[in-house]
Amino acid sequence: MNTSVSESENFVLLSPREEGDFDLLDIPNHPVYLLASKQKAGKLSQRRPRRGAPVLEAVQQSGRSRLLLLPGTAGLVRRNGQPSLPLELLDIGDEFRYRRREYFVSRQLGQRLSLATSAETSARCPLCRVAFEPGQQIYRCTCGSILHCMDDQDVAEDERLECARMVPSCPHCSESIDFRKGGLAWRPEN
Repeated sequence: MNTSVSESENFVLLSPREEGDFDLLDIPNHPVYLLASKQKAGKLSQRRPRRGAPVLEAVQQSGRSRLLLLPGTAGLVRRNGQPSLPLELLDIGDEFRYRRREYFVSRQLGQRLSLATSAETSARCPLCRVAFEPGQQIYRCTCGSILHCMDDQDVAEDERLECARMVPSCPHCSESIDFRKGGLAWRPEN
């Protein structure tokens, strides 16, 4: 597994509060321990605790970003209502419980549209197979795949390469194409 995950779209854990809102824990792009707390959602630490707390790490699996959960030995962890396995790969919308706290997995959305760099000119769009040009507007998926997404009014409409707007999902990882800027990818319903 490759552990390089997009810095702009970190995983987050949402833990419900009594008032109906959520505590938010940002998962960094390195392994962390989940330390339980009765009052709050807990905290994340790089330091190994005395007792075996669960370990969380963002990883890439088959081109998709997932959250790796190693349950540890300090308490029973349940995933989506079932006892967890020794290793779990979590997706957005998954739920797990640790020490009577409930956690939901989501992602903090980053900017998906950017300009192609000169380093990306050797790549070709997986849909139209046309090479990228420096400064062209592109859509960047969380898996790293890039697609044309020109909306330049100076270019004739029939010459615009709008590949990202023509498909519902990424051709590499099947993640939905999403043009939102920021916020959460998923939020549990109350």
